Amino acid sequence: MFTHTQIIELKKPKNSNFDTYNAKGLNKKTRRIIVNIFIQFTRHLIMPIIMILICKMLNIQDAIAVELSAGIYASPTAVFSFVVCEQYKFGMEEAGLDAIIGVITGFLVIPILQVLCRTLWKQ
Repeated sequence: MFTHTQIIELKKPKNSNFDTYNAKGLNKKTRRIIVNIFIQFTRHLIMPIIMILICKMLNIQDAIAVELSAGIYASPTAVFSFVVCEQYKFGMEEAGLDAIIGVITGFLVIPILQVLCRTLWKQ
């Protein structure tokens, strides 16, 4: 009969460098990139769409103001984070990735938000 400690030792892999994400086909860096892309799309697309829908529910008639506000809200602010991290040498790898993904998603999302605003406020 095994004790609890012995059972844990039996389940533990012999290779101490074993990564559970490699067993699933994704390593930690790939998983971090996927999560980062999801966060950036949420920040650049989902939150401005919620803001646009709230403005529509509040019957704000100035479509251009809502469109500009959504564009500013979705603009790639990650570049500022990259510059600050480069200046202070803090988290360069992740800050650079944030800046690149932020700029790409920002440029892809802003036309989508413009089309959405023009569609919702179509006379």
